[in-house]
Amino acid sequence: MELLSSARRLGEFPTRFVLWHACQHRDLRLLRLYVDALEDYVAVLQDVCETIHTMIHTLHRAQRHLERQRAVWEANAQRFLEEGKEDLAHMARHRVRAMDDQAVTYERLLEHQKRELAEYQDVRLWLEATVAEVRQRREEIEAWLDAEGPDTPLPDFARPLPEWDKERLLGELEEILGVGKALEKSH
Repeated sequence: MELLSSARRLGEFPTRFVLWHACQHRDLRLLRLYVDALEDYVAVLQDVCETIHTMIHTLHRAQRHLERQRAVWEANAQRFLEEGKEDLAHMARHRVRAMDDQAVTYERLLEHQKRELAEYQDVRLWLEATVAEVRQRREEIEAWLDAEGPDTPLPDFARPLPEWDKERLLGELEEILGVGKALEKSH
């Protein structure tokens, strides 16, 4: 779940701050790192979703195989009972009970995997939407930087919010992206 918490942390970070930072410092490096990180998480989450989906498929296949085995053992227990072979019938029923327990375990694992898959898919979709928005905004910022004159106001989507603690947010973003204070020193 560490992957999910890291991806959520990146996704919860205010994109508007990254956009503001790019405009304010007339530097797209942090924005590019942010987009790259989002894209990396989307790719990794997709891989994890595919792996979990494969595990779910494998569990379904194991369940079907177990159901077939259980039917054979159940039939054997009935046949042994009809033939008067009480010991063999008891042993076969015991095997059926063990398979019933195994089926419950498979079902529990399957439900867990389905819940986990849903969590990973939700975060992946959320980050995909964020990536799409940020790519669009990046193009708009690049155009703004190219056309910028002394009186060119910041685009509305990149204006700072009054409640921002800019130093804290920059530190948090650098931590999330794993870039330390390297970008701050370059300004």
